[in-house]
Amino acid sequence: MKTLFLFYCVVFVLLTLVSCNEPVTLTREINVVEIEQEQISRQLTPKEMFSKLRGLFRTPMLSGNLQKLQDLTENESYLDFLSQEYLAEVPFQTFDAFLETAPPDSQRYLPFLKKFIEHPTVEDITILHQITHGYRNANATQHHILNDPNAVALLHTVLKKKTAVMEDKKVQKWFERHFQVQEIPVLEFLKTIILPIENFVIETEKEDARRIQDLFNEHGTDDGTIWLAIEEPVLTGEIINNFTDTEVFLAWVNGDFFPIGPWK
Repeated sequence: MKTLFLFYCVVFVLLTLVSCNEPVTLTREINVVEIEQEQISRQLTPKEMFSKLRGLFRTPMLSGNLQKLQDLTENESYLDFLSQEYLAEVPFQTFDAFLETAPPDSQRYLPFLKKFIEHPTVEDITILHQITHGYRNANATQHHILNDPNAVALLHTVLKKKTAVMEDKKVQKWFERHFQVQEIPVLEFLKTIILPIENFVIETEKEDARRIQDLFNEHGTDDGTIWLAIEEPVLTGEIINNFTDTEVFLAWVNGDFFPIGPWK
């Protein structure tokens, strides 16, 4: 009887363990599926996006000609993140597609526009953004002159780029509508309108250089570059489009090219 009792006890324990283990294993499998589905359905937080990108891009982010940063902006996970952040009706397939639809920062342009236009519109913001974008690209070309033996050709390119900005038909019509350029002497137009725009563009560059330097100081150059792509994707696009040399870019961030220095 004692042996039989022990046998039943062993069988009972084994059955209990089996009955307990099976649901636990099943529950764990279900939980894994639920977690994966949740990650797919919900938007990654900036911190989660950073961790994912940091795992994908381990080499120095600013090596060479900023190619690593450009590769990051074409990463599928990063594009999905931008699509969710900017509530895109159609997910972005390329980083250029994002840049084409990203709205200008009205808070940056409105204070300047109100000095000349009583009630600035979305169109005014868009045109000033277009001018600023073109001028900044020209300025970046000028910064590269220091590292290029063919400086004269580059300087010609700088002037050509700025001229092209002003010769755009939409820009010309905008100037005619708001500034009556045909009635103003050329020197007065340059002094009262073009020079303030030039200075405004430099101020936007200073603000962005400070922003990037703050990220580098807080996170280091590599992690700071990834955070730049996450927090400032439009600025990241400008960096990729404007700079072809890491040393020149870092000199710009440091304020070496600004007439008075970036922090004054």
